[in-house]
Amino acid sequence: MKKLFLGLCVLFLSINICPNRLIAASATCHDVVTVFARGSGAELNASDDFLEFRNSLLSSITNFSGLDLVIYDLEYPAVSVANLFTPLGAIFDLSDETASYYQSVNSGVTELQHTVSSTLSACPHTSFVLAGYSQGAEVISTAIHQGIVPADHLIYAATFGDPKIYLPEGQHLSSTTPAACRGEHLSNYRIHVPNCYVEHGLLGANIPYQTTAFLNKIGTWCNDQDLFCGAGFKLTGPLDAHLSYKTDGSYRQAASIIARNLAQTFPDKVSGTVGVNQASQDTAILIDSSGSMSGLIERYRGEAKRLAAQTYAAGGRVALYDYRDLSDPYDVHQLCDFSCTQFQFEARLNSITTSGGGDDPESALSASLKIMNSLNWQRGANKSIVILTDASYLSPDRDGTTLNAVVTRSLEIDPVNFYIITPPENHTSYTDWAALTGGQIFSSADGLSLSTDYITSRPAAALALENYFGAPGEIFTFDASASSANTLDHYEWDLDLDGVFEYNSGTNPVVTHTYPAPTSGFVQVKVTSSTGESSTMSARVTVSDVASYSAPTLSNLTSAVSGTTANFSFTKSDDTTLVLVTIDGRIVGYLTDTTFAIKNLPANQELTISFTPISPSGRSGTSLSATVISTDVTSPASAAAPALLKAPNAGY
Repeated sequence: MKKLFLGLCVLFLSINICPNRLIAASATCHDVVTVFARGSGAELNASDDFLEFRNSLLSSITNFSGLDLVIYDLEYPAVSVANLFTPLGAIFDLSDETASYYQSVNSGVTELQHTVSSTLSACPHTSFVLAGYSQGAEVISTAIHQGIVPADHLIYAATFGDPKIYLPEGQHLSSTTPAACRGEHLSNYRIHVPNCYVEHGLLGANIPYQTTAFLNKIGTWCNDQDLFCGAGFKLTGPLDAHLSYKTDGSYRQAASIIARNLAQTFPDKVSGTVGVNQASQDTAILIDSSGSMSGLIERYRGEAKRLAAQTYAAGGRVALYDYRDLSDPYDVHQLCDFSCTQFQFEARLNSITTSGGGDDPESALSASLKIMNSLNWQRGANKSIVILTDASYLSPDRDGTTLNAVVTRSLEIDPVNFYIITPPENHTSYTDWAALTGGQIFSSADGLSLSTDYITSRPAAALALENYFGAPGEIFTFDASASSANTLDHYEWDLDLDGVFEYNSGTNPVVTHTYPAPTSGFVQVKVTSSTGESSTMSARVTVSDVASYSAPTLSNLTSAVSGTTANFSFTKSDDTTLVLVTIDGRIVGYLTDTTFAIKNLPANQELTISFTPISPSGRSGTSLSATVISTDVTSPASAAAPALLKAPNAGY
């Protein structure tokens, strides 16, 4: 059976998914071996994170021809740990034992080291792509830190929610706002870390995280409020941020970067365009279905199908809505959200009928705002709402929705660009709407095919941060170098936050700006290709007199061991609302009191207990730690690894 499976592995290459042990047994040399390290407790080859990463990568390399690439999920234990974000009682029981988190991580690093060394010994020209989530991210960053993968054989390494992340620009204990919050001194490998205070993860840091040899070959993602990579903590849904990498577009963004690096390494195996982030297209099509559209609906329907087909082919997502006038009465109808397949989209598009109306303007503002608020837009994707209409729009709408409300919401979503397809006599009414949302107007008479080609081939604009803040007079640095275009022409900027792109920086993706007085709004960058397509990205800017910040603190930690029980006490500052407790690097829960005990310590084995203060805003302070060992030699024998609480799969 093993021989048969190996045969299938070879048969289905160029792109393949095989277990590590079968790859090691095969004599076939691959161009690229791609390794994903899953999170704690996740099932091998079946976790949502592995499947989303794999599918995103496959979607991003459809324009490669003959690339021999294999993908597999690292077989290391990925031991399960508990979701114990609940108050701890006065006494914590260690009598129930399971495998050590660190033993699991070390096992993963060892397995990866063996895979790399044995592969390169037999196949010296093979390159590697590495990715890991949570515990798996620590495996990957530790392996990079230890030099297990030679830099000249690494295409890219991506980590998501790494408990050992390191961002020296963060200074999470700083009493004032770090320069990172103004966009200064950002690490080259910082891809998506919106919390500018992040310095290291919950379990410390791999320092350095990237050496010069790995420049442009490492990227890290750490969602805001993800406790494990040091981005804060909240009691309500404490794991929400950590569990969302599979749904928020992080893996798609990483896959696009990996595809570009693969194209640079294997230029002779690229059969199409690689560079524009076409795998990350979120497009919502909004069709006016009022009675006056009866003469245009079939032409619009045909172009909507073409736009959807091109978007789906590029790995993107499409939603479908129709609208009329709220006075009909007719509220916007959702026919497809982003989960629709192309078949479902076309069937529901065909079901649209025209009716109602009576006056010219329709409720496009209300419909657009509801669409933006209802869809789960992917972070980093090119986001579009395409309005197909023969009429102007009510401003304000009948429910009070204003153009300003639509524009503001568009920018908050980083942004949503609006493309309006309508007869020429309506163009003037939509001019401000399109301009303020970074979109375009196309004529229903002769611009239908132009609109689809424009939308699906436009560049991908990017900014280093989602939020910038600092004080008046300080220098803000805005970096759009992560943007991509087939051939870049220029960057334009709205630096004074008024919605108008007043500065052209040519091909320089980095600009600086100083705000003399407190203000707030959205900075924007517009990236334009040599063929004229453009895309925008926005980020919130807050300029205020920044008050000093006092980090939450703990002091006077004492520990005493009696037999198999360890007792702890400490003092916490007034701004410490809770204290996270970790045992040998694994979180077990939180305290609101200042005393704590652990019973049933294992015999002859040291345990390190750490206490981390958390403020009401979710920021953490400096941890205090104590090492304890049972004084009772008759206590239950421990396993080779530290004793930890057995718990169900928590997925991190």
